[in-house]
Order: sequence, then C-alpha cells, then structure tokens
Amino acid sequence: TQPLIVFINPLLEEQLFCRQYVVSWLRHLSNRGYNVLTFDYAGSGNSAGEYPLPADRMVDDLIDIIDWYQNGHPIQPLFLVGIRFGLNLALKATKQIQVDKIVGVEPILELEQYWSTLLRTNLTTQLSAYGKIITNRERLMEKLRGGERITLSGYEIDLQFYQSLLNFGLHDICGTVAKKTMLFLRTGSSRKISLKKIPKSIRLSEFNYEQVEMEPFWTDTIHYRPVQSALFKKTDEFLSI
Repeated sequence: TQPLIVFINPLLEEQLFCRQYVVSWLRHLSNRGYNVLTFDYAGSGNSAGEYPLPADRMVDDLIDIIDWYQNGHPIQPLFLVGIRFGLNLALKATKQIQVDKIVGVEPILELEQYWSTLLRTNLTTQLSAYGKIITNRERLMEKLRGGERITLSGYEIDLQFYQSLLNFGLHDICGTVAKKTMLFLRTGSSRKISLKKIPKSIRLSEFNYEQVEMEPFWTDTIHYRPVQSALFKKTDEFLSI
C-alpha cells in the first residue's frame, strides 16, 4: 500500500502565495505513486467557519482530515509535509496520531520573531495607505490585549490566536519524533543561514536537517518557478528511505 502524504499549509497570506507551488508538488508526488492530500483550515479557502482559529483548532482540522481518509482506506504509512508553520502543526499532531515521517520546509523556529514579522505587515500597510505609521507595534499589542482585533495581511487576528501561536514551538520536540523529521532550510547564493542563530532551546541535533536552494514560494516572489527541483528531489530521497 502506497503511503499517504498530507500537506499542511502555512498561515495567513503565506498560504495563498504557496498554493500553486503546492499543487505542482502534489502532482509530482502523485506521479511517483503516492496518495496525496491537502486541505483548508476551517474558515480559509473555500471552507466554512471563522478564521483565523486558535492554532490548536487547526491541529484538530488536520487530525479530522486524516481520520476521514483512513476510515475509507486500508491502513498505510502516513507522511506529513508542513510548510512554514505547517510543520509546527504537524509536530503537535504527533501527540495524538501515529506518523511515520515528517518533512518541514523553512520551519518557524522562533515564534516571537515570526510574530514580529506578521506585525510588520500591518505597519507596511499603514505606510502605504497613510504615508506614515499611525498605530505602532506597542499600540497594536495593547489593542490585542484589550480584546480588539488587529488586521495582518487582510486577516483579523485576536488575542486567542496570538497566544495559541506561542504554544507551538519546537523546543520540546525530541527523541523518536525528531528523528523521523527532516527540516529543509532555505539557502542560496544571496542568502546563507547561520545555524548559530537558531534558538538554543531547539535541539536541532535531534532532527535531520539540510540546507536546500529554493525560492521563498510562501512569499510574493519575483520569479515564478512552480517546480522547486532541489526541494522535490531531496524530499523524494527522504521519503523513499
């Protein structure tokens, strides 16, 4: 029985940017004989519900879709591919389901830094719309803590969503789960990742990891290259071991 590969999308605008790339990747893996599956979180894409939900509800969505598939098919190896925050969700799901292999693409290693990047999108929007920053970072956080919602990349975010993100770090991932996980970190001629910058709380030595040249397809890239040859090849190699 061929393995089932479930793709887990990143959050917010990153999910929209990477959609075409994910479709190309799914077709590539399907042509290699894998069963492939992806889904929208409740309230995103074409799915009903309120979005964004707390991150733990997104894990529930992941587990529900796997249960739905496995109820109608023979038991088979289960592989998860998480893009950006999708890896954090995948690793959290392993506390509730048995997973054989996990692939993470440019994972979110530092959640506070990731949140800071999300806040920057609000500031950039203000500069574009008003020519200046009217509500700074501190004021945005005050609004959240006061029960208001703030807009990030067109999505309304509340305090519950923010707090849930911070519970999805990789610092407590080790042992068997880490050993079956491969992290692909982006590199290239103009960008070298310093592994020294990875938080010490994350035991990177517990994971398999490799630096791979690829487009940042989860952002608004200059060049559209739907086939990420190096990433596809490295993923094929890891999943076929």
